[in-house]
Amino acid sequence: MIFETPCGSRVSPWTSTVVARQCVPRRGQPEDVAAAITFLANPHASFITAESLTIDGGWMPH
Repeated sequence: MIFETPCGSRVSPWTSTVVARQCVPRRGQPEDVAAAITFLANPHASFITAESLTIDGGWMPH
């Protein structure tokens, strides 16, 4: 849910709370999204259609 970017590198009390509640207790990196895009662009994913891929460190269950 919280990604580390040049514009979003500040850590506030709210940020720390959100990250602590995620299943993966760290801020997301641009590479996390890039890895998913690389997989979906790969021929091994050619049978995957019309899916939403949530890349949020496990935030959605909350």
